[in-house]
Amino acid sequence: MISLNALAADLEDKLNLAIESGDFYINDFMPNERYLFHIANEAGQYRKATRDGNTVTKYINGVLSLMGDEKAGVTPDTVNASLEAVFEFIIPDIDRLYTITEEDGSVIGTITFKDAVRELVDATLSATEQDYMQDDDENYFLVTTSYSFANTGALDIRPQTGESLTMTVFIDYSIVASGVSAANLEMWMNGVVRIYPTRLDITRHSVQEGVIPSDIDTSKTLTQTTQLTIAINKPLRFDIFDEEALKYIAYGGSAKKMSVTIMYPVGLNADGTVKKESVPYYLSFADVSIAGELNLAIPVSATLHEEV
Repeated sequence: MISLNALAADLEDKLNLAIESGDFYINDFMPNERYLFHIANEAGQYRKATRDGNTVTKYINGVLSLMGDEKAGVTPDTVNASLEAVFEFIIPDIDRLYTITEEDGSVIGTITFKDAVRELVDATLSATEQDYMQDDDENYFLVTTSYSFANTGALDIRPQTGESLTMTVFIDYSIVASGVSAANLEMWMNGVVRIYPTRLDITRHSVQEGVIPSDIDTSKTLTQTTQLTIAINKPLRFDIFDEEALKYIAYGGSAKKMSVTIMYPVGLNADGTVKKESVPYYLSFADVSIAGELNLAIPVSATLHEEV
């Protein structure tokens, strides 16, 4: 099982990579000073600033704590867990000011250190993420993570950090042993445009016929053929897939131009990446539903059939 310590280390790596990208001005406030996140699980030692030559590294200290959990499965390869966690961190030097300028030196504006940290945290932890992680026994787990925006906490004068501000992010973890994510199934139109459906239903129907073998008097069922139906639902947007779906409704024949390849997840490689197999299909049905109050998210439905 993935430990809380491993989740805290992963969170720390994400935030420190965002700092090192230079996109959020975190290390531009003072010359010869840099910042890093230090995240402990449950409780940990406060990490003081360190010096390396003329460079001082200060730490934004935080704690990742477990609030609740639900777990099912009796062996490591059947674990299915949901964890609710809270990440609280302390921002030092809150009122330091940085002037943002263009390359020619013209001033764009100013930003305080606390606002720069908030922007970094909200941007880095904005989207739901899915990744495979290994536990200490080298078992793979699919970890899906969703975050809240940073909630402002208490402004106070603290012994280690002086005047500082706390912020809190609530995090939900879903952990499934050898799990398959919806993101692992990829859909591509004409091999170049990826499709992101809000719902995808894949069904294979069989056409069966009853037979009576000559050596017994009990009837059996024999599958004659099978038929695959793939139903896609997505908001109507200005993209090529929806353009072709509308053309199919209007003209019919243009659907022959539209091929959709689905890459099915079929297992994990030794390095933890997802092994996939691709299968081509063609559009065979399209439907657009329009309602006045939904004009910004008109649903489009499409059905695919197998290539002959």
